[in-house]
Amino acid sequence: MSRLELLDEFLSKACLDPRIAISHIGLFAVLTALWEKQHRKDPLHVFARQVMTLARISSTATYHKRLHELSDYGYLRFEVSFKKNAASRIYLLPAPK
Repeated sequence: MSRLELLDEFLSKACLDPRIAISHIGLFAVLTALWEKQHRKDPLHVFARQVMTLARISSTATYHKRLHELSDYGYLRFEVSFKKNAASRIYLLPAPK
């Protein structure tokens, strides 16, 4: 699956999902771009500060809240790393039915 196909599938489902806000969309778009840069390998390895900067999210609380919401809603799976020098892992999933 290409980045555009993954993003298009997400947007198609997100338009019908009233729980999804613009911050979820921006965050997912950044994650798909990083996934593409990492040669489409799962899991995606990311550091919070890098993603927050690209997604224009200034609060770590908001960042983690949005990631956990996307995980709870079935759009991705998020495995947080509690170590500063270890990246968190994110699995981008097909959009829920």
